[in-house]
Amino acid sequence: MSVFRPTGGSVTLEFQGHQQLEKEDVDLIQWYFGQEKIMKHSPLRDTVTIFTHKDRVEFNKETFSLELKNLQKNDSGLYRGEISAVETEVKAEYRLSVLGERDLFL
Repeated sequence: MSVFRPTGGSVTLEFQGHQQLEKEDVDLIQWYFGQEKIMKHSPLRDTVTIFTHKDRVEFNKETFSLELKNLQKNDSGLYRGEISAVETEVKAEYRLSVLGERDLFL
């Protein structure tokens, strides 16, 4: 899915179809920017580890969504989310384009 946002804005990246998962079956949630891991959440341990985008990332433990704030042009790229559960794996993929003021009028 392609998403366009202005510089300085925010975006929420969400999983589709994860509602059928039982929360107690979820082992691990991870979000990536390209090959770089942004964060991981282990519900059983109730831990959230943020690796990149520090101070600009907010993870929702209920919806497993990831909010990126104060977007910069270098945040543009491919974002992937993965939920590992007992018998299921749910994936999300977004191509984010962060546009400067000039880009908005082209």
